[in-house]
Amino acid sequence: MIRWLFLLIVLSSLTAVGQSSGKLLGQAEAKYLLGDYEASAKLAKKMTKRGPSNGVALMLLAKSNFKLRNNEQAKSNIERVIALDSLNSNAHLLFGEIHFSVNDFESALKSFQRSFALDTSNFWKAWRIGDSFFSLKEYNLALEYASKTQRLNEGNYVGYELEGLVYHSLKLHDAAIESFDKAIKRNPKREGLYNLRGYDYEQKGDFQKAMGDYDKSLSLNPENARTHYGKGYLFKVQGETLKAINSFKESD
Repeated sequence: MIRWLFLLIVLSSLTAVGQSSGKLLGQAEAKYLLGDYEASAKLAKKMTKRGPSNGVALMLLAKSNFKLRNNEQAKSNIERVIALDSLNSNAHLLFGEIHFSVNDFESALKSFQRSFALDTSNFWKAWRIGDSFFSLKEYNLALEYASKTQRLNEGNYVGYELEGLVYHSLKLHDAAIESFDKAIKRNPKREGLYNLRGYDYEQKGDFQKAMGDYDKSLSLNPENARTHYGKGYLFKVQGETLKAINSFKESD
C-alpha cells in the first residue's frame, strides 16, 4: 500500500512538472508571436535551466536571440539543438539564417543545404540555397535553385524574384522583366519588385513604364529612397530639372 502511495505521489509530481513546463512554453511561444522577443527569450531560458536537453525551448531561445540580434548567443543555442538532434531541419535552417545575417554566405549555404537535404519538399529551404548562391555570385546555381523553388511552390513569388534578380544582375533586362512580371502577379504588394522592374525598363529606355513602376513602388512605400532617386534620374534625362531636384531631395 505504501509503495503504491509513493508511486502515485511521484506520478502526480511529474504530471505537475509537465503541466508547468507546457504552460511556460505556451507563454513563451505567445510572447514570440507577439514580437516580445525579450520576454520569449527570458521564458525559454528559464525552461532550458530546468531542462538543459529541452530542444524545443533551446530552439525558441535561439529564435528569440536571433530576433534580438544576439547572434553569438543564438549560434550557441542552435549548436546545442543540433547536438541534441542533428536531423532537425529547421535548426540547420536557422543556423544558416544566422550566418547569412552577418554576410557569411558560404557557411550559410552549407547550413541551408543540410536543411534542404532533410526536407526536400520545402520550397523556402530551396530558395535559401539559391539566395546564398546569388549572394556568392554563383548565378547559374542560383538560377537552378530558383527553378527548383518554382517547381516546389509555383504560386509563391520568391523563386521568380530570385530568377529576376539574377537576370537583373547580368543586365538581361527583358528576361528580368519577364521574371518580375511573374513575381508581381503572385505578390502585387511587394514594392521592391516594382522598383527592380522599373530599373530594367529604364535601362531599356522605356521611361514611361519605368516611371509607372516607380510610382507604384512609392504608393506602397513612400519612404523608399532608391525609388525617389530612380524617379529623379528619369526626370533628369528627360530635361525636367525641377522635378529631378525634388525627387533627388526625397532620396536623401
